[in-house]
Amino acid sequence: MKAIIEKLTRIVLKTLHITMYYLLYHRRTITKLSAYGFSDISTHQVRRWLRIIRGEFLIRFYYFAKLNGEPCFIKIAKRDHTLKNEIYVNKYLIAHGATFMPRLLISDVDFDKDRTMLAFEAISDMREFEMPDNVTTFESVCKDFEDIFNFFREHGIIHNDVNDSNLLLDLNNHIILIDFGIAKSPESDNSHFRNSVQRGLYYQSSADSRLYDDAYSFIRMLDDHNIPDVFRQNACYKRIEQLVGMHTHRITSSDFYNRGISN
Repeated sequence: MKAIIEKLTRIVLKTLHITMYYLLYHRRTITKLSAYGFSDISTHQVRRWLRIIRGEFLIRFYYFAKLNGEPCFIKIAKRDHTLKNEIYVNKYLIAHGATFMPRLLISDVDFDKDRTMLAFEAISDMREFEMPDNVTTFESVCKDFEDIFNFFREHGIIHNDVNDSNLLLDLNNHIILIDFGIAKSPESDNSHFRNSVQRGLYYQSSADSRLYDDAYSFIRMLDDHNIPDVFRQNACYKRIEQLVGMHTHRITSSDFYNRGISN
């Protein structure tokens, strides 16, 4: 009964929030986006605008549009430091020649009062990670990940949230990595994250810390997709296993408490 009540409460809260947004802010948002040059603006993934994760509200607004005739995906959020961090990290990646993520087309940390906006190119036919059905494709995906991981090591970046909804595949089964909201890069400011919401899917925990490791996350993701034993024996998989522990980001319990975060 408690679970049913909690589910109904979430549905009511989401419905009220989205209704109020449409009544008070949607038209204003369309007008603001149009002023930036966006056209053919439409809402996207409305059901994901408000998520309640472990009692915490995560509110973001998603739109599809065109910018100079190019399809794009838009994120907007209010008082969300992860979007500001995502802008910073993406610009850092672009400056260092990264090509494995959608291009950042435009961003504004002062989009509308305390809202942040960023728009990426919309790459057609991207899909969430799925286990390859043959060795050749698996080896190609592993090679892509190795290249990305080595790029991260060279430039001091850790994604912190490699999982099957952020590690996408294109039509040619090449990796497209998205959502650098909790990524760590030189001089990026991720000191304001609410750990209970923005903690990443995979990490290694101890009594006083959490260790983030993109190679470890990739291995865990493969495990969750029931990687065949024949793939585990492949040299490409074993190379990634050897990367675990080579490039990590540790957050201690004192960091949690200093940031006003509870475990």
